[in-house]
Amino acid sequence: MTNTDATQPTTSTRSAVVPVALGLATGLVALVTGALLLRTYGPGNMWAGYIVGASIALVGFGFALWRVWRHPGSTTTAERAVTTIADERDRAVSTRAAAVVGATALPLTGVAAIVIAVGVDPVATIGVLLWVELAVLITAFAVANRRM
Repeated sequence: MTNTDATQPTTSTRSAVVPVALGLATGLVALVTGALLLRTYGPGNMWAGYIVGASIALVGFGFALWRVWRHPGSTTTAERAVTTIADERDRAVSTRAAAVVGATALPLTGVAAIVIAVGVDPVATIGVLLWVELAVLITAFAVANRRM
């Protein structure tokens, strides 16, 4: 008997979810291991920030996995791109966005180095650099998704 209900996961979707679930499990192991290492050897409360950031990332990936599993027909390009069911277009959008981030990362890092050299707090500068690179990634992904 074939699966005719569009809301139910298909066999190909189920087989694609297994590697993603293993990736989430590996991410959880990395979260715990990194947090323990930072708690022991890291400065101040860096471990707490690491736990928050890694947890947000894992929850985001878990949500994308759930959407791909339960509603494969209504997933977005970003959700398909972070799971294993991405098609050629999804991969092309991801590749273009990553290329833009790669092209802008070196100049942005150079600007951050100059800003640190003139006396601005390094921690704040690196924090701003990470947020700017994240904004570049999101913008590049959205633009590539619209144009393709």
